[in-house]
Amino acid sequence: MNVIIDSKEYYTDGNAFFRIIGRTLYECNPLPGVEEVVIPDRVYEISRNVLGENKKGVKRIIFPRALERIESGAFMMCNSLTEIDIPWRVKYVEEYAFSSCKDLERVTISEGVKTIDNSAFSNCEALSYVSIPKSVTCIEPNAFAYCKRIEHFEIDINPSLKVSDTAFSGTAISSEVRESLMEHFCYMKDNPLFPF
Repeated sequence: MNVIIDSKEYYTDGNAFFRIIGRTLYECNPLPGVEEVVIPDRVYEISRNVLGENKKGVKRIIFPRALERIESGAFMMCNSLTEIDIPWRVKYVEEYAFSSCKDLERVTISEGVKTIDNSAFSNCEALSYVSIPKSVTCIEPNAFAYCKRIEHFEIDINPSLKVSDTAFSGTAISSEVRESLMEHFCYMKDNPLFPF
């Protein structure tokens, strides 16, 4: 169902109002008390700061299988978000996409994703489970920086994988994982060696 609010057209599923132009989601306004938001199937791209000031209470976001892009900062500081599954058509988890989501505990990235960009999941204080598929060939600087509670870090290492020397700064990933990533490490000018 479509509705007009302040001369903007919105689609609603009964739990949230979505402003979609073409195939891009520009706004998502969940109703009070809604904890799970299902992004409509017709959305292929999610713009920056899509939840705006409406971040409180949203614990889970279900992405459509056809989703191809999550822009930088799209869900930044969505503090009540607890888990996300990145669909396979999203090739890049863009910078700051989920940065500073304080309650985010679980991240599963689907086979097909190629790059985890700069600070994509940085400062996610509760993050304890991360699963990265073999399709990922690049983990950029600070991608998981200061995620201090990572207990389960699962990665299927691609032989072409490149990992920034600061991708895991301030984290507590196991020495076993660190050792498995060493040969894929890319040093950046003027940065210290593998800063754990």
